[in-house]
Amino acid sequence: MQLSGVNKMRKDYALEQVDPFADEKLASEFQVPTAALFTFRALAVDYLWIRAENLKENGQFFDANHLARMICVLQPHLAEVWDFQAWNMAYNISVEMPTPGERWLWVMHGVELLRDQGIPKNPKKIKLYHTLANTFFHKMGGITDDDHRFYKWQLAKELGPLLNKIYSDTNDGGDKKDIEMMAKMPEDLSELLKDEAIAKLVDRIKEIAGGFENDDEMILAIIDRDRIKNEEARSGINSLIEQNKYEQSMIDLDLFVRAYQLRNKWKLEPAEMVKVNEQYGPRDLLEDNVFHSLDWRLPWTQGLYWAKQGLAKVEDMNVHDAQNLNRMVYHCLQDLYKYGKMTIYLSREQELLMAEREKGQEILAHQSVEYLPVFNSQDLRMLDVAYKESANIVASLESEGYKVPGGVDSFISNLVRNGVFTLYLQGRELEARRKYNAFAKDNPGNEAFQQPIETFVVKAMKEEIESITPQYATVAVLSNLTNAYKSLVFDEEDNAARLVYLAEEIFKKYKKEFPDADDFTQRTTLPYMSALKAMAAAQVFDDPQIIGNPGLGDKLMARINLEEHGEWLFDQLKPVWDAKKQKIQAERAKRKAQQDK
Repeated sequence: MQLSGVNKMRKDYALEQVDPFADEKLASEFQVPTAALFTFRALAVDYLWIRAENLKENGQFFDANHLARMICVLQPHLAEVWDFQAWNMAYNISVEMPTPGERWLWVMHGVELLRDQGIPKNPKKIKLYHTLANTFFHKMGGITDDDHRFYKWQLAKELGPLLNKIYSDTNDGGDKKDIEMMAKMPEDLSELLKDEAIAKLVDRIKEIAGGFENDDEMILAIIDRDRIKNEEARSGINSLIEQNKYEQSMIDLDLFVRAYQLRNKWKLEPAEMVKVNEQYGPRDLLEDNVFHSLDWRLPWTQGLYWAKQGLAKVEDMNVHDAQNLNRMVYHCLQDLYKYGKMTIYLSREQELLMAEREKGQEILAHQSVEYLPVFNSQDLRMLDVAYKESANIVASLESEGYKVPGGVDSFISNLVRNGVFTLYLQGRELEARRKYNAFAKDNPGNEAFQQPIETFVVKAMKEEIESITPQYATVAVLSNLTNAYKSLVFDEEDNAARLVYLAEEIFKKYKKEFPDADDFTQRTTLPYMSALKAMAAAQVFDDPQIIGNPGLGDKLMARINLEEHGEWLFDQLKPVWDAKKQKIQAERAKRKAQQDK
């Protein structure tokens, strides 16, 4: 009776003994020693741990990883084992690798160890959620690793196809309604195939491809048709998808295969993604009550998701654990504000460098710069969310009697300071003043916000110029260029020239402070000026005046085409403006239809 009670408690607390033979993926060489060592597990683990460390020190990383897996099998419910081994892979072993691609694989080994094995076996261990979230936030999202840009690019490359329709060429970070539709999709293909039209479509895909080994292979092939080696089959499936892309059967199959991969490969549940979007999604700059989807390609969004999973799934956690996860939430939110706008394309200068390579070196040239187009800049839509949610977290912790470190208040204050400063630089004075006054009212003890906003901005600018940083340089250059393009729209050529001059001077000062600024292998660098101009012009397309009168956008495109090297910039911006214009026209048609009703 007592034993049955103990077994029941093991089950309730997810501490049931793991049968190593139940895991078909467990290497056969693990089975005999695992069975033989049940009585002496502690001694075996000590020995294996020491042996794994020695292997790692000697550069035998794959052997070390092999032993690390066995340690986790022998002690499946000790969080520290999973935590250390995952951290060891993502941080220690990865940096010993010679290429960015190999480093990325080891970082992902650490992520997968926690996400796919450690957390499912220990769903109530806070430490594992925090370490997983931090691997995304710090290892991929930070700049301490020389190859952080490659990690960001690779994450976007792998997640992008799952966040956009399979027949689309776009690589956005996710649409709110699209994710909501994915959340409604069944988890199993057999459920989907109960729809006769979808079943016929799937049969046709299998017929064209000549069959698949299993359903997983078919799903992967639908998402990434390049996996289909037979050119005729690949072309046939592409044509079938294109012909049926507006049919409900194709729409549902598209939603299912993407949701399936999010759930099974990335362990992202679309229903949970919807909840995160609703709470933390960026707010529309024009309509206060409208929010959008977070960019799910970004490491900070992934970190936010896993921190929230930990907070939601673990009840009665102590204040220290809650504080650690909540700190991860507001750190991710603040970085989503500072770096949440992802841009992916080569600058004109990079394209020229690639063109200058000797014939026969194109492949090497591509490999050396393929991850350089990634650049993360400020997303002002996240300012209100990051500020309010961070303040709410602090208030909640204080109400529970936890003394919040003073540095947290500084984080929040600097966030608002930066937001007000940026809005003012961009010429959005009324919005800057409104946010400044609101923060001053909420924080009467903060002397920095108890002065005229003009004085506040001048002081902030002096401080930023004296100690120029990559973030300030980016904000200042983009703000001046954005205002320059706005001036061009309204035929204010002199003002446009002045603003471009200011942007170029700040850019030069940054290069002087950081001599390696042109070396794109460096961790803290800026894109070339041509890429910054493309980003700035794209920001103008979101201006209310442009949205209200798309003809102004056409005018800006025409003016850009007349500039020096304007043809390159025009070609980069044309698809962006065409997509924006199409969206504006669709919104107008939708509003008109509602009014007619």
